[in-house]
Amino acid sequence: MEPHVFYARTTDDVTIAYAVVGAGPTLVLLPGVPFSNFLEEWRIPILRGVYERLAVRLQIVQYDGRGTGHSQRDVSDLSLDAMLRDLDAVVGQAGIERFALLGFYNSCTHAIAYAALHPSRVTRLVLFGGSSRGWLAMSAPETQALLSLIERDWGVFVESAAHAWMGWSVGEAGRLAADSFRNATTPAVARATFQAASAIDVSDDLAAVTAPTLVLHRTDIEQIPRAVCGAAQRSSPPAFRRVAGLVLREYRRSCRRDHRLRYRRPSGRAAATVGRATKAERARAHSARARCPSPHRTRRDECRDRTSPHVVR
Repeated sequence: MEPHVFYARTTDDVTIAYAVVGAGPTLVLLPGVPFSNFLEEWRIPILRGVYERLAVRLQIVQYDGRGTGHSQRDVSDLSLDAMLRDLDAVVGQAGIERFALLGFYNSCTHAIAYAALHPSRVTRLVLFGGSSRGWLAMSAPETQALLSLIERDWGVFVESAAHAWMGWSVGEAGRLAADSFRNATTPAVARATFQAASAIDVSDDLAAVTAPTLVLHRTDIEQIPRAVCGAAQRSSPPAFRRVAGLVLREYRRSCRRDHRLRYRRPSGRAAATVGRATKAERARAHSARARCPSPHRTRRDECRDRTSPHVVR
């Protein structure tokens, strides 16, 4: 499976590169500007595996934001409205009417704004590691220290940013991510994009979001405090549902520990989020074990089911 590049034209005459892979309900992956570079992301094994797995059940749309990747580089307007024009151009050119949106980090504000403006088009919303206020997601001392490297040493900045995103233990994947960041844009565009992003505040738009929404945050990341992610959830309408990263990790641990299809109640803070299995769920689990006696197959199926993107189907 390989992405093929297509091009869309925005209303302000900016060319946007995009790709469509897979089949099923549509999930649009908003670009992580200023480092969107989807073709090189497909060369990173860990990311390629994620995209291919998503494409089994979904039609995945990826695109590079203006000023980055294979989209037009010589741009001056990097505002929120401009970013929404990019999304409009891509889904319009691809002929997609209704779709789920996934925003992460800076693009969370784009996802919220678009979902509020087009409630009839956005079927689901996933927000990962971001905030409704751009500055809050950048205000941590670790993030400010990292951003200060943009003009001083671009090479050190992209290496540090890539590993902050991927983790320092990923080895070769971190190097490939750094290469992707380095080739995605220029220091000037990166700085201008971050400055524009820091001024975005879509907190007033939260009440207009009607799509069922999943808010995720990594518990082991310091660059964006979890309290920032939680603030968006607390000020959001009832359609929002927050699942902490520790809950997802507990699910995966339980998958590895126990091949039986049942829910496990995590300890501590996660216990309030995840409930025990219902009687009907236990009955389904018993039936599944009867049909599939192999513990290895059952464990793999459980891991797949527990980590599959049900929220966007």
